[in-house]
Amino acid sequence: MVYAGGLQKPEEMETISEGAITMTHTAKRKPTYRCHVLCSTHWDREWLKTEIENRFLLVELFDNLLELFARDPEARTYHLDAQSIPIEDYVAVRPERRETLRGHVSAGRLLIGPWYTLPEMNVTDGECTVRNLLYGHRVGERFGHVMKVGFTPTSWGQLSQLPQIYREFGIDTAIFYRGINQELTPAEYLWEAPDGTRIVGIRPSSQYSRANLWAWVYLPAVHDIVYWDPSQTPYWSGNGQACRLAHSGESAYRELHPPDRYRPERIAEGMRKLLDDYRDITTTNVIPAFLGHDQSFPTPEAPRLIADINARCEDVEMIYSTFEQYAGEVAAIVRGREDNVVVRGEMRYTNRSAPRNCGHLLPDIISCRAKLKQENRRNELALLRGAEPVAAMQWMLGQEVPRILLDAAWRGLLANHSHDSIGGCCIDGVIDEVLHRGRQSRYIGEGIVRHGLPAVAARIDSGGAASDAILLTVFNLLPYARSQVVRCEVDVPAERDRGGLEIFGPDGETVLLQVVRKENARADVDTGGIRYGFDAVRYTIDACFEQVPALGYVTCEARPAADRSADGAPIGGERTLENAHLKVGVNANGTLRVEDKRDGAVYDGLNAFEDEGEAGNAWVRKRPAEDRRVDSLGAAAEVALVANGPVRAALEVRVTLDLPVAATDDFEGRRPESRPVTLVSEVSLCRGAARVDICTRLDNTVRDHRLRALFPTGIACASYQASVPFDVVTRPVPKPSSPDWTEPVQQTDPTSGMVDVSDGRRGLAVLNQGLYEAEVKDDDARTIALTLLRCSWQHRLWNTDRWPDTGFQNPGAHALRYAVLPHAGDWRRAGAHDQLDDMDSPLVVLQSGRNPDGALPPRMSFLEIAPAGVRVSAIKPPEKGEGVVVRLYNPGPDDLTARLRTREPVSEARLLTLEEKDRGALPMVDHAVEVPVAHHKIVTVLLRRGRASG
Repeated sequence: MVYAGGLQKPEEMETISEGAITMTHTAKRKPTYRCHVLCSTHWDREWLKTEIENRFLLVELFDNLLELFARDPEARTYHLDAQSIPIEDYVAVRPERRETLRGHVSAGRLLIGPWYTLPEMNVTDGECTVRNLLYGHRVGERFGHVMKVGFTPTSWGQLSQLPQIYREFGIDTAIFYRGINQELTPAEYLWEAPDGTRIVGIRPSSQYSRANLWAWVYLPAVHDIVYWDPSQTPYWSGNGQACRLAHSGESAYRELHPPDRYRPERIAEGMRKLLDDYRDITTTNVIPAFLGHDQSFPTPEAPRLIADINARCEDVEMIYSTFEQYAGEVAAIVRGREDNVVVRGEMRYTNRSAPRNCGHLLPDIISCRAKLKQENRRNELALLRGAEPVAAMQWMLGQEVPRILLDAAWRGLLANHSHDSIGGCCIDGVIDEVLHRGRQSRYIGEGIVRHGLPAVAARIDSGGAASDAILLTVFNLLPYARSQVVRCEVDVPAERDRGGLEIFGPDGETVLLQVVRKENARADVDTGGIRYGFDAVRYTIDACFEQVPALGYVTCEARPAADRSADGAPIGGERTLENAHLKVGVNANGTLRVEDKRDGAVYDGLNAFEDEGEAGNAWVRKRPAEDRRVDSLGAAAEVALVANGPVRAALEVRVTLDLPVAATDDFEGRRPESRPVTLVSEVSLCRGAARVDICTRLDNTVRDHRLRALFPTGIACASYQASVPFDVVTRPVPKPSSPDWTEPVQQTDPTSGMVDVSDGRRGLAVLNQGLYEAEVKDDDARTIALTLLRCSWQHRLWNTDRWPDTGFQNPGAHALRYAVLPHAGDWRRAGAHDQLDDMDSPLVVLQSGRNPDGALPPRMSFLEIAPAGVRVSAIKPPEKGEGVVVRLYNPGPDDLTARLRTREPVSEARLLTLEEKDRGALPMVDHAVEVPVAHHKIVTVLLRRGRASG
């Protein structure tokens, strides 16, 4: 990311070229302003209250809105910000008003979408961003209209690929304010995705951004309230009737009958402040006037206010408008000229001079509530890498696809991706509901896998096996062949047990394995509700399955055998692990020394821990002025060999840090009292693996701190690469000094799984599962710092008597999974994405008996995609009709051609947009479809009517 500055007024702008940013604009402002009044609410479905508590207010909001629409034709339009889920929530309570709502949406009076929820996109899978828009469009189409404006009043930073995603949904304008500042662009500009897709960008003013008319004019003129004025006292006289439940811990009063406090004499002053916010940033005379704010209700005074502004202010024309009208007018001006500011890539810029925090990035939400984000990643994978690929197999076999179940799972998951919900910056009661919804989605996904894979296995012919054969069908749910060490359990009937186990592939080849443990078990059998069982010896094994077919399976046979040591040399030693590629040693302080045997490169001091004080909150990391840093470099580690064999070996490394128990009362330092916190890292290496897997466990018993794992690379570089949704971005290591900025530059940034430091000849990548924040330090070692926990106190935001909100401190047990990947070349040569996929999507093993009636072969691929540089984000049912949708993307700089090969020819292949609109037929040759996937491009393909026999 390049930080540019020096741009103040449009008439001062000159051409600037600096890295990823090019700006060339000299347009003059026009003397008279045309203000589009945009009536809306920013509806936080859950934040300071749970979703159910907010549902009461939501019903009241819609009831008032429909009443207003019925009685006043001058109340022309209203927006649900840019989301559609509130309309579903309302109809769930008032189903009789569905048709009334449909009428207003169809008429363009009530605008919903394009989003389903207002997401935070930096801590969710890129595919979830696409699904959020798909579900938003689905709801909009059902009610008669989808607002085609990319309004994103949330997300703490904008994705580099969002312009391409928007354009694929027929959206050519983006309006947002977090992640872009007034030094970077004027209010109107062009935003370019890595593939070259450009859309018109609009940046609201920093002061009150999405609530400028509401704050500057509406509140003082209509309600006699000066926003954020702490000297104001509650209104007790007249008909206001401010009230609260005095015994429940509620701190907020509600005014049940707001009196008429209309003060038109305040209009001119408020409009002057509103226009002053835009005079130095707009390159047009078209300005948005947002009439609404967080949880605000419809404003029946809007027509009167608009008329009075027009009567009292000569330099402005106010019009009752919509986002579509406003964005369309601005976009037409911008597209009609050539000298536009152009910004490229992800938008994660903090504010140098903008006041308040209305337009601030608030970048550290990515590390708030670590366990929540890890759980969400598990939930995403249950659908994207489990349920949907299994549903695709079922469709190819002519079986029923569980659409209703998938839909229910996705709705719950996407509801969780609302910015405050998945951001974690809400009360603990909300987090309880988010975790529950997420588990429900995951259970559905796991249930589809649990029921779908046996349905596939039932079609496999194993009639050649013995009648009492123990068969293991190993499923690979990724669309490329791979080898992997997988842990599974094999039951052997007790009477047949010989003390050991062997596994053979379909061609008689031996599958290398090692027994982790064996125990007596009672195996239950359920047949149509009739349950019986048998005594068994249950073997837990690590087995190395080689070249399991792409999106397919291989059937192996497990046979009881005499107990003996596993074949092959063990990988582990007293303090070492070694396979054909890597040699790992544990230093006295518990850090790792990793040698890449392929090129002789050595990386030392890996997986050290540092702990610093935390005085910030959910949104912003703040280091105490008098911090006390603690690290593990002087620790005396305890090391034990906990697994050892030819397939997998693991060392347990224990280090203890004496950590301050909490921050001082003023949050300026850390308390002198300390408490020991033990970190237990299981460091494992598998046969043939190119990475070292680490799982660090701890019980967090202290507060107000940030814990990170450190990986010094020793590689000289000025920039590094990080994976983000649908892209790999390059970021600078040195960040600008910003002590006097209103929002200082933070040193950390989001990653969706991979951070890589490379000089082109060699490199070191750190991979992770659900840990979204990292930094490459500007030190001599170019140390990768992966945030494990950031524990803050959410003070002064809400009533802590009712909601103590200890969850921000991340108390209790944690299991944090990540890996070290040394490599030659860069992240592409390392196959970093393949390694991430391998971590996220283990092979699935199904045990069964002989099936003499199947027709499928013992080894089969349903769908294979090549080359390796083409990534797959989804294999899913289409939104409409039958078939399989395959979503591809190319995060690299080179143009590629993807080849999709199925077991039997599909009858038709179509190119789609992300919205799943048809773009035309794709050529097919035999079983394969070829489609160009240009650099940084996202491509969607529909396969139809091809069914595998059997």
